[in-house]
Amino acid sequence: MSRTQALVQIIDLANQANDRTTYDYLLSEAESIMSRIRDEQVKYCDFAVMLTEKLELKNRRLH
Repeated sequence: MSRTQALVQIIDLANQANDRTTYDYLLSEAESIMSRIRDEQVKYCDFAVMLTEKLELKNRRLH
């Protein structure tokens, strides 16, 4: 499984999480993977938009 595939799978699991703790943990894992993927790889990835939306949603939840 590539890092991008893992990232998408983690985000999908986070969206299905029933509690805040699980959601936060999964999103932190997604952010960790994201930091190891070069920007160019993500920019052209079909899931880049989804990732951006999920991270923005998380930021809104924290504020």
